[in-house]
Amino acid sequence: MRYLIVLSFLLVSLGIGRAAHADECGDLAVKSDYARALVACRKAAETGDPAAQNDLGVMYQKGVGVTQDYAEAMKWYRKAATQGFADAQFNLGLMYHYGYGVPQSDVKALMLFKLAAVNGYDRSAKAQKFIATKMTAADIAQAERLARECAEKNNKGCGF
Repeated sequence: MRYLIVLSFLLVSLGIGRAAHADECGDLAVKSDYARALVACRKAAETGDPAAQNDLGVMYQKGVGVTQDYAEAMKWYRKAATQGFADAQFNLGLMYHYGYGVPQSDVKALMLFKLAAVNGYDRSAKAQKFIATKMTAADIAQAERLARECAEKNNKGCGF
């Protein structure tokens, strides 16, 4: 196991594997070269890169370079969110808030916004305040409890 961790670190440090494809994924998407971005994002996402998984989720959510597919977006956001990737947790929260591809749930949305904030996503505080104005005190408490439990489990098995 220790050997795999060291090997993974070396590959990423050298720019081989996940990091190289993830960088290409983001660069191509910014340049609106969506066909190539899709290939690079998918390659990096399939190796477990959370930034690429999130980027792929965005592409499917918005229908950029692919046919819009909320279920596929949710799949990639979930993979990145379970790794503690704040952007994906925030995006997943938006999917639950608006009911895109999932039953609408402000409790799950607030839980995810709270997790995103803990993991450094700055815009999450504003989203939390907005969504909390539409929720009961009991629902807010439930979302806070779920976020706390999820953080304690390292974002695994959180039901999102």
